[in-house]
Amino acid sequence: MLFDLGQTSSKLNDASAALRYLKRAMALDPNSTEIKLAFADANIQKDEVEKIKIKGKLEKVTVYEITMLKDRWNDLMVIPAGLAAKYQGVEKMIEVPEEVVLGVEALDGSVGNARVVALLSFAIADHLNLNEDLKKSILLAGYLQDIGKEAVPHHILNRSGSLTEQESKLVEKYVQESVASMKRLGYVDPKVIEIVAHHHETWNGAGYPDRLAGETIPIGARITAVAEAYSALTSWRPYREAWDARVAISELRKGVEKGRYDPKVVDTVDELLRSHS
Repeated sequence: MLFDLGQTSSKLNDASAALRYLKRAMALDPNSTEIKLAFADANIQKDEVEKIKIKGKLEKVTVYEITMLKDRWNDLMVIPAGLAAKYQGVEKMIEVPEEVVLGVEALDGSVGNARVVALLSFAIADHLNLNEDLKKSILLAGYLQDIGKEAVPHHILNRSGSLTEQESKLVEKYVQESVASMKRLGYVDPKVIEIVAHHHETWNGAGYPDRLAGETIPIGARITAVAEAYSALTSWRPYREAWDARVAISELRKGVEKGRYDPKVVDTVDELLRSHS
């Protein structure tokens, strides 16, 4: 009954009510993939139809204190044990001080994201039989590609609702800032820079900054984009709970249908997760 009420509320564009009903339904049947998918769709619907407008009000400030770092790469809800063990040692190849990314990740509660993106990107590249030099470039790019987020206003990073057009443009600038930050820190390998610069291009050419499409997008950027999306979906955020891995893969499949991701890369992630479960 709760599931049906949630579905009906979604059809009526009442995403908040849908989320309430579906959350109660999940509590009663936590293993139902159908309910989890409906809940994920309602979350997306809420972002799309419920604009947040703040006028003449004080902004809420959220402060985070890191008391312990959770190892998301060894979290069985995110990465299967076999896959985690196989690529655990790859982390030694990331010759970047942890504090370079840690401060940025703390801004939006995404601590551990860079490590998961980097190692998962390397695993995908390895599965696709890319050469060793390119795999190392992809590893480093995956680890550093979000460091420019510090240039985005914090209240935008942590917002649960949709962004205005002006705010979206501010978010897009973080890619350029990531490249600039990397260069300031001395990470100037052209292959790594190229991957970071284009990891928000989309398969259908609607991404940024250069609207590259299909295989004109560097393979490394196509890989780190999917790895970042999977890591983000399976992570806790200040405005939502982490998604189940199966639901996250389903969402990536939807992204393929909408032209966001390279189908081959999404297939590879799915295969990696299934084969090591």
